[in-house]
Amino acid sequence: MSRFSIYTVVVGLLVALLVMCGAANAHDRHRPQNARVHFLATGMLLRGSWGFNQDVYLAELIGKKDSGRQLVRIVDEYSPDAPPLSREVLADEQGTGLRVQRDESCDIVFGAMHMRAAPGDPMAILPERLEYKPKLLGELDQQATLPCFRIWRK
Repeated sequence: MSRFSIYTVVVGLLVALLVMCGAANAHDRHRPQNARVHFLATGMLLRGSWGFNQDVYLAELIGKKDSGRQLVRIVDEYSPDAPPLSREVLADEQGTGLRVQRDESCDIVFGAMHMRAAPGDPMAILPERLEYKPKLLGELDQQATLPCFRIWRK
């Protein structure tokens, strides 16, 4: 084999290896993961007797060993047979361990997220328009994107 051919093969193998590593990392990012979630506000509650139910919350994902908190949108979809998250889970100040999965398709800007009531507040299911301002650490840019996570119930 000529010197040029060896270099071509080595470079080709390195490129293939880099592509495979990038694909593996992207796949890991979308796997369900265990996280501690502290709910801040209830957004939307869609309840149905024939289809699925969907609850949307503003929450914080708490990193391991309190390494950081990330403001996120949490979507919980479940069948009519399954119960919604309990009031205790939603109101827990320390946060609750849940299995969540990242979903970029439901990301939203902070200013567009409607917040109806405090988490676990029974008023959130009323049909009239409610407005709630959660206590946040500092001021948040209204155009900041809230990453979306779905609760993994399987």
